[in-house]
Amino acid sequence: MPGKPISHDPTAGFGRKKEVAFDDPEFTNQYPNLTGYLTQAVFENGTVRATSTILLFTDGTSATLCLNDRHNSRTVFVSAATLEGMLVALEEGLEEGTLDWKVKGSRPGSSGYTPF
Repeated sequence: MPGKPISHDPTAGFGRKKEVAFDDPEFTNQYPNLTGYLTQAVFENGTVRATSTILLFTDGTSATLCLNDRHNSRTVFVSAATLEGMLVALEEGLEEGTLDWKVKGSRPGSSGYTPF
């Protein structure tokens, strides 16, 4: 996927250590693409990238994960019966490029995504 972070190494970019508040090797091994979205602040070419955020919410009967890709001004929602199911669905969708992203400020049917 164009514009995706190239590494999950917190030392990547500009040759100096980046402060990463989230350092969980087990999570990173299970969900490498999601970890990249959440933690990578620099692309391989040195371009600064806004890290993504994730939100879990429930309405009492179901739960949903929301991934906000701040760099590309887009959001995706994933629901499943369990937290693990949501994380797996999100990881697989990121890997396969099959998520239905909602682009902020775009018209329906317009991708609005700007890769590097």
